[in-house]
Amino acid sequence: MDATSSKNESPSRKAGEGKKSFYSRKAGEDPHLKAYVHTLSPIQSSSKSNIKYFDFKLQTSDEGSVRMVCYSPEKRMKLQQHFKNKSPVKIQGTKRSKTKENEYSISKAAKIAPSTVAFSYNDIVASQLSTVQECFNARHYDKVDMEARVILKSEKKQPVIYQGKTKYKVDCLIADATESIKIALWEDGIDKVSTSKNYRFRNLMVRIFDDNKYLNTNKGTIIEEIADIDDINLSSPTLKDNIVKAKCIGVEIKKSWSCLVCNCT
Repeated sequence: MDATSSKNESPSRKAGEGKKSFYSRKAGEDPHLKAYVHTLSPIQSSSKSNIKYFDFKLQTSDEGSVRMVCYSPEKRMKLQQHFKNKSPVKIQGTKRSKTKENEYSISKAAKIAPSTVAFSYNDIVASQLSTVQECFNARHYDKVDMEARVILKSEKKQPVIYQGKTKYKVDCLIADATESIKIALWEDGIDKVSTSKNYRFRNLMVRIFDDNKYLNTNKGTIIEEIADIDDINLSSPTLKDNIVKAKCIGVEIKKSWSCLVCNCT
């Protein structure tokens, strides 16, 4: 009996012995992640509280990545070194999100150390661009990168009281080949865009108001002017509500002479 029992149990134990899984036995927790650090954001404050945090992308394979969120600002210094040097890092003590796919948080007790990986640093991971249509399909608070043209930009800055301080924002309408969407430019981002020009936006946040999705800039948002984008979709319902089509029936031109020295007419 004992011998038979031992034989039956042995394969079961051997199957489990030494088997290393990406996930630990505790639901949602991982023993460690080995990867490269991309798009390391500045330290920010949560919109719902004053909790400090930062986030970044972690390249976990040749082309794969996950989003990491850390609520321990002091850990950013160690990650900054690996981000700058493009060297792999090992993070032990991460927790997988229960509600968001491919998102993890770093615990206060997490350990960060140099590591080695079997794949190379890939710049493309940091610039996985989304289309406007994909932004509409994204979840609330998702971070996205995209290229689009500014179709409309409000001329007036709107004052908003936030945590006792006055901040300013300007609403824009941007579009690409798929759709158009509103983007709220905050503070420093306001003067970085102009109507009819094309930009690459990095680290925008998807927000929802009155069941309508829009994009928000933040302290970690990077805005770069780029060359013209082809095939802008000008027939989307959002654009139709904001663009007036008309026929030009005349142009008035005035001509006058002036002195090149004193500018007198």
